[in-house]
Amino acid sequence: MFVTLNLMIVNEATEFSKLRNAFLLLTVTEIVYFSSIIIEITELLQVLSSGSIVSLNGLITSLLLQILALILGIISGIFLYSGFRNLSAYKGRADTGSLLVIVGSVFIPIIGFISIILFIIGFALIKEGLDRIANAYGEELIKHGAILNVFPIISIIGFIITAVGLNRIMNKPLTTTTVSSNQVKEIGLGIIRSNGYIYLTLDSKIYGTITSAKIEGTPYSVMLSIPLTVGINNVIINMGTPLFLSPTQYKVTLVITTGYSTFTETLQAIYNP
Repeated sequence: MFVTLNLMIVNEATEFSKLRNAFLLLTVTEIVYFSSIIIEITELLQVLSSGSIVSLNGLITSLLLQILALILGIISGIFLYSGFRNLSAYKGRADTGSLLVIVGSVFIPIIGFISIILFIIGFALIKEGLDRIANAYGEELIKHGAILNVFPIISIIGFIITAVGLNRIMNKPLTTTTVSSNQVKEIGLGIIRSNGYIYLTLDSKIYGTITSAKIEGTPYSVMLSIPLTVGINNVIINMGTPLFLSPTQYKVTLVITTGYSTFTETLQAIYNP
């Protein structure tokens, strides 16, 4: 059980690393993009003040910088999308926001205004996923960064703050507890079917992942990766084998991980083949 939990945590750390690297790349992307804008504005002011012809070198430099920003933005968006897709317990609409970042990056050398609009919407959606990560790991720095990310120019500061916050949770030590947190409660009575499926309705106050389930007093147990979100969760557990049980009530113990802590919840379910 604990080997599986540690592997899961390592996998989360890998996805957080993707997100951190994405925000570091986004910092460079924005610096490169606004550098190209500054070059264009400088060229325009020179034309207006002296009546000279626009410098071809300046335009080429600006275009090359915007193409570089396009490439970096797409790579950043891919990292964001991959990371949030694999962190299903936290993503919310962040994966959709990541796609908007990718599309917005494509428009950088074409229509910069559209890029900015798509980035604002995209990072507003990404904020939802970042807030969930911040709540799960108790890292307020990520929340502060997520707010700044939505606003152009100052988002450079937001990207750095977010990357630092993600790096901090990656370096937090693993802590475990074997008692119920009272953060996940069962609604009604669960149902155990002979085909190996268990149906539970859970009211969760946290974001986390169910990593294993065991029917107490029986040999049946299974390793899982079922995301929990805040609110009502209709959980379906596949034990992976037909169940041969007596028609009575059983205790089902779940191991749940949230951030870098794990705990157990023992629930009630009745065998109804």
